[in-house]
Amino acid sequence: MGTQIKLKRTQMDLVRALWSLLNHKTLEKITIDDLCQEAMIHRSTFYRYYHSKYDLVRDMLAYMTFKHFKSNENIKDDRDIIQGLISLVTSDPVALRNITINNEYYDSYTTLVDIVSSIVQEELLESDHSDEALTDFPMFKSMVHSPNPVLAIHIFSGAILTVIVEWLKIENTSTKELNDMVHDVMCQFNIVEEEES
Repeated sequence: MGTQIKLKRTQMDLVRALWSLLNHKTLEKITIDDLCQEAMIHRSTFYRYYHSKYDLVRDMLAYMTFKHFKSNENIKDDRDIIQGLISLVTSDPVALRNITINNEYYDSYTTLVDIVSSIVQEELLESDHSDEALTDFPMFKSMVHSPNPVLAIHIFSGAILTVIVEWLKIENTSTKELNDMVHDVMCQFNIVEEEES
């Protein structure tokens, strides 16, 4: 995706620390002290960059998305973007479960929809689109040109996140199942045409 996320070394240390901790703990159980200890920084340094761990989650998701799509630059259409997202999601389901469904008290869904929506909005509405503009893809072009682009992006983000969360709930699931679920949603929204059997 086009917008490059620029994080300072300390922020990268915190992003790595959060991802590492998410492989062992749920988001609600990770404390600022845990993050600081894992990143080997002082607590006051954390607050120099972030107000809360949820601000860090936003940077982590934005950075991971940027890094993933930057390393897979063969994006030709909407399906390639969705396939890239699926690849990113299936690369570490344990951490994603610990952000989403494994929390006992904290429901991260609304926060995650807001985070994902803001990342997509930044990319589509606020960034300086150069050669690899997402707005050239029909799915994203339709969002940008809708009567209310912010709402369209929010609905899209919520739909994709819902599919991911539902996939994460299935025991012993496969990448193919997630592909099928995403494809079904995209067909429902007429983003792709259903394949004839």
